[in-house]
Amino acid sequence: MINETALCAMCGKEFKKTHSTHRYCSRKCVAKAQKMAKERFNKKVREEKKYTQRKLAEMAEAHGLDLLVENVVCNRENPMKHWCELKEKYPEIHFIFDTKMAAFHEQLDLLYEKEYEWLWKEGHIRHYHVNDYAGGYMDWKNLRTLPIGAGHVDFERFFA
Repeated sequence: MINETALCAMCGKEFKKTHSTHRYCSRKCVAKAQKMAKERFNKKVREEKKYTQRKLAEMAEAHGLDLLVENVVCNRENPMKHWCELKEKYPEIHFIFDTKMAAFHEQLDLLYEKEYEWLWKEGHIRHYHVNDYAGGYMDWKNLRTLPIGAGHVDFERFFA
């Protein structure tokens, strides 16, 4: 244990240092410093994400490609909620609609609802993955690719 004075790295107050690694005068200053570090980290991550999205879009455009977001398995919320958020943020976004994934999340019928007709009326769905599904809501043990007719997806309605 040491006994010297130091200046708090957070608030600048002088304090008695009891250990060589102490940089803060109180737990409150430690918490403030941690919060600031977390905010700086999150800001950097957001900036890197924006840069990556912009670069991907530029690269795709340069090669005549269309970036597509698929309604894949989602453990937080659901794919359609994320699609709506993405559409809000990126109005020109395009999607891959997977029948199995939609059935897995019990969201296949959303495709037919007026609220979501923008998906196909405005040309946001550019590609489809068409396969059947035999499980229930988020039924992980049945999440596998099945040929049309081997599950319970209503393909007559889907293709009508």
